[in-house]
Amino acid sequence: VKAAKPGEAILAEDARRADAVRRGDVVEVDTKHGSWRIQASARALESGDVDDLIMAEDPGSRKRYRARVIGPGRISVVVDRSIR
Repeated sequence: VKAAKPGEAILAEDARRADAVRRGDVVEVDTKHGSWRIQASARALESGDVDDLIMAEDPGSRKRYRARVIGPGRISVVVDRSIR
């Protein structure tokens, strides 16, 4: 992102949308799996916009997992359905 001078055209490559989640943020985790719904907090290890996949970490166990950004400050854990 760069500052525009008065009268200067703003090009697409000059602008960038703000991330919905930023690295280091404490985020809300909202995960559904079948009839289960889990809500918790985690720390974002990467920045991302809505629908991006990022890595997050449980602050207690320090377990890391992949999650999808679903809104500002909100992620949903990606559940691997192939594991039974």
